[in-house]
Amino acid sequence: MRFSHIGHRRLFRDFSELESGVSCGPGSALALSIQYFFFSFANSKRTRSLIQAACRLTLFWLKYFDHYLARKPGAIDAALGFFFVGRKSREPLSDRELVKLYRGNATDMF
Repeated sequence: MRFSHIGHRRLFRDFSELESGVSCGPGSALALSIQYFFFSFANSKRTRSLIQAACRLTLFWLKYFDHYLARKPGAIDAALGFFFVGRKSREPLSDRELVKLYRGNATDMF
């Protein structure tokens, strides 16, 4: 199961945050999305293996954008994976406080 950045924070609401962020960024997410798009056309295991090999050979470079994008606010909205490091706190984080911690760009879109 995957969680968004804010989902991790909600899941670990009984902890104070020491550090958190993107572990696999938007480039990795794009590469995986393209691969699974092509997987939807495959009917056999052999075809899926060929698609996987072709995607790995042609899309590997997208992950290198992650190093640059990881600290950008938009990366929070488009990343493939996140990490959270925390310490047990005395009081859980309220949902009202949680919403204030959102660091992405999605609020600009609506």
